[in-house]
Amino acid sequence: MFWQLRLHERNTGVTLHEVSDRFDAGNILAQACRALPFETSTAGLDAWVAETGVGLFLDTLQRFRKGCLVATPQDEASASYFPYPGESDRTH
Repeated sequence: MFWQLRLHERNTGVTLHEVSDRFDAGNILAQACRALPFETSTAGLDAWVAETGVGLFLDTLQRFRKGCLVATPQDEASASYFPYPGESDRTH
């Protein structure tokens, strides 16, 4: 979330995925996205991610129990990764 706000991204999202041997590479179980208003704060984004993540988890659990959970492989070509922000990242 730090990088999304720092880079003034227009959209954000939450993905619930299966655990795999590689970092952030498991099959996708559920996703949600939204536009980021210009005035979005870290606290506001944290709250949205937490609330949305819980909703995705509960929906996924319900689909699993009904036997209709579908996992979709991630498109690694469209994936991105940013490192944990260092001290120099926070000062700009």
